[in-house]
Amino acid sequence: MGTEDPTAAPGRPARVNVFVSYTAADKAWATWVAWVLEDEGRTVAIEAWDAPVGTNLVSWIDQQMTHAERTVAICSQAYFASHWRTPEWTTALTGQTLIPLWVEDCTAPRMLAAIVHSDLHGIDETTARRRLLEALGLTATPRASDGFPGGPTSEKPPFPGAVPGKGPSITGFWRGMVSRARRHQRWAIGALSVTLVAVVIIVSLKSCESEDPESTATAPTSSAPAMLGQCEVVTIMTGQEGSPYNNYGDTLAGIIESEYSGTTVNVTPTRGSAQNLDALRDPNARCTLSIAQFTTAVDARYGAGQFLNAPIDRLRTVGPLWFDLLQLIVRADSDITTAEQLCSAGGTIATGLQTSGTAQIGDVLFRQIRNAVGPDCQLSPVPMSLSAGLAELGAGNVQAVLWSGGAPTSEIRQEATQGAGIRLLPLSTYRDAMQDEWDGFYRHEAGDDFVPGQIYTAEQIRPQDYPGAGPTATVGIPNGIVGADFTDPDLVGYTTRVLQEHRGEFERAIWPDETERHFWPIRRTVGTSPVYCFVPLHPAAKNFYEQSNISPRCSVPTSAASPGASEQPGQAGPVN
Repeated sequence: MGTEDPTAAPGRPARVNVFVSYTAADKAWATWVAWVLEDEGRTVAIEAWDAPVGTNLVSWIDQQMTHAERTVAICSQAYFASHWRTPEWTTALTGQTLIPLWVEDCTAPRMLAAIVHSDLHGIDETTARRRLLEALGLTATPRASDGFPGGPTSEKPPFPGAVPGKGPSITGFWRGMVSRARRHQRWAIGALSVTLVAVVIIVSLKSCESEDPESTATAPTSSAPAMLGQCEVVTIMTGQEGSPYNNYGDTLAGIIESEYSGTTVNVTPTRGSAQNLDALRDPNARCTLSIAQFTTAVDARYGAGQFLNAPIDRLRTVGPLWFDLLQLIVRADSDITTAEQLCSAGGTIATGLQTSGTAQIGDVLFRQIRNAVGPDCQLSPVPMSLSAGLAELGAGNVQAVLWSGGAPTSEIRQEATQGAGIRLLPLSTYRDAMQDEWDGFYRHEAGDDFVPGQIYTAEQIRPQDYPGAGPTATVGIPNGIVGADFTDPDLVGYTTRVLQEHRGEFERAIWPDETERHFWPIRRTVGTSPVYCFVPLHPAAKNFYEQSNISPRCSVPTSAASPGASEQPGQAGPVN
């Protein structure tokens, strides 16, 4: 791996300048790129040279990307078709570290369509090397012209600036706006168009003023597009592409943009809850909202689990969505019928990516399974995306896939209906043990601030969720929208109202064809769940709920019993 970092801690990857992401078909390109960059004095991590024999590649790649300043993607049709590589380039894109290099003509995924890339194919090596270095900012792009391309040139080129006495050209402004006006799945064309019209009007007025300096008349101006609070751009951190979290984000974005034409909403696919919450560390992220599993949010605020010794104590809850349901999936032809059988069947389980809520809750579940079976239980969780896990399950390389998310989740449903078929293992028997572990841990961590109450609920995955899989009793974990104490109060107040008044639209995001299926009402969630005490409500959200006489019960006597698993799952009636 290039030059080693002498300050790297033992067992921890050294800081590298570049990680090279590629698929096997493009190994020659990948190693050439790595060689050129190391020849330029850069530190490079590449699987072909640096991955130790016998290593868990998924974990190794995740570590290298975490410690790399840039991820270079060797882009080809084979690369984009690889379910192993999709999490790599999407994560780098989300983290704004991606450098895409095209090594053949291919169709870019929609998320990359507006991203500037560099073509290395169809040119000589000297040109390809120069383009590579330019892409990494290691050399400047030549700023030269071969002359006027439209005909004979004059000895003296005309002045390219604005005509004296007229307003400035808006050509450069237009280009800048277009280059910045992308967002996942929905372009902010409406807001951009209105903004450009306003700019043209202003420029024209300024031009008139400059032509007649003695004029004191004030021309009428049109009102500016409505903006949500101080947020010209709102970012919603969601989840893996096509996941329920991603669908929730699209729903919220559509509602915001329909009412506030002066605000653009970026729906950002991510690796999961932990990454979403990490985005709220930055005090400048005043217009960022994160969709997250609430148990992960509590861990983040107290510096536990994935956030060990790195708490985010400024987190604040905004409001509830629904539940993440634990889904432990095996092939339909598998002999495994219980989670405990995985202990003696090899126990290789594809779990969520390392910064996901699935990884967090998976650790909790696997501890209960091991405790139930004893020291002979051999479970081997392997972090990977849901799509990669389902592919490995179909190929017989893993025994099960764990997913924590809404049901149905489209990728799992597709595997059930179009793939080899699936079954879900029952998990509700572990709910009480999971709740006991929560109570014991946070009673110690929170001290006098500990609030008893039900965190995990007994839920049911219905037969129609995954045809052929049958009904399955499982565990539900609450999820919702999280901000920080510095999040724009108008954004929070509006989002809180949307969660209550547009609840049906969020329900249709996960159950498009079921009008009789509903989330729990706000009163039942905010008014009873202790998560709103561990991660307090944002002041704007608190004010909104109080107007409806809804408040978290954060002063329940410690002797009060928490609701047990005997409560009927999935009840939608209000709590009085």
